Amino acid sequence: MNETENTQPTIAIPPQKQIRSRRKRLFLYGLFAMLCALIIPAIIIPPWLASKGIEINAISGIGFNQGLVINEVSVTINKNALTFRKLSLEHFIDKDSAISNSSWRLFSQHTEVRLSPDILNVLKQQDFRLGNLILTDTAFNFTDLSEPYVFSAHASTVETSLFDEHDIAVTQQIKNIDLVLTTQPAVVISGFIKYGALNLLIPGDKAANRYPFDFENANFSISWQDDRTPLSIHIATLTPQMDHHHTELHPVRTKHCTGA
Repeated sequence: MNETENTQPTIAIPPQKQIRSRRKRLFLYGLFAMLCALIIPAIIIPPWLASKGIEINAISGIGFNQGLVINEVSVTINKNALTFRKLSLEHFIDKDSAISNSSWRLFSQHTEVRLSPDILNVLKQQDFRLGNLILTDTAFNFTDLSEPYVFSAHASTVETSLFDEHDIAVTQQIKNIDLVLTTQPAVVISGFIKYGALNLLIPGDKAANRYPFDFENANFSISWQDDRTPLSIHIATLTPQMDHHHTELHPVRTKHCTGA
C-alpha cells in the first residue's frame, strides 16, 4: 500500500459552526465570571460586616436605574434594626466642590429604626418607653473616604411615639431635618429642624399629663473636644399648646458645656 491510501480525509468545520462554538464558549466564560462576581462577595462580605457589628437580614428587588436601586433592605447595626424601603445609591462628580469632587448619595423613601434592647432598657429605667422611629424621604450624602470626612443627611419627617403610664402612644414629630457631621478639627454634629410638634410626658406621672408644644426653626450643635463637650441649642419660636392657650416665646437660646 502506498502512503496516499493510508491518509484519512480531513473534515472541514463550516464557518457558521465555528462562530456558534466561539459564542458558546464566551457565554460560558461570562456566566462563570458573573457567578463568581455574585457568589464570592456573598461569601466574603457578610462575615466581614458581622465583624463590624453589621448584619444583613434581608434584601429584595435589586435593580440598576442610574445607580443601584433596592426595593427593601433589612439590616442590624450594633443590635439596632433598620429597614429601608425604595433604597437607591448614586455617585456624583462635582469638580468645583471645595471638599471633594466625588460624593455618594444614599436615598430611602421610607426608613424604620428599632433601637437596640440595650438602649430601650436604659430608657425604660428612666420611665421612658419609645416606639420605632419612622423617617420619610431620607437622604445621606457622604464624600469619598478621604480626610476631612464630611457627612450630611436630610429627612422630610421623623416620627415616633412615647408611651404614657396607661400604655397609650403619644405621637412626636419633627419635619425638614438637616444634619451635618464633620471630623476636623474636632468631631462636630450640627443640625437644623424646620418644624416640630412634641408632646412631653413626665416620667412616673400616674395621671399621664401631656405637655404639647410646637416649635419652628431650631438649630443645634454639639462638639466632642479633648476636655469638654460644648452643646448649643437655639429655637426661634416655641408655642405651647396646653388648654388651647398659645403663648409664643421667641427666641429661646440654650448653651451648655460639659466635661469630656
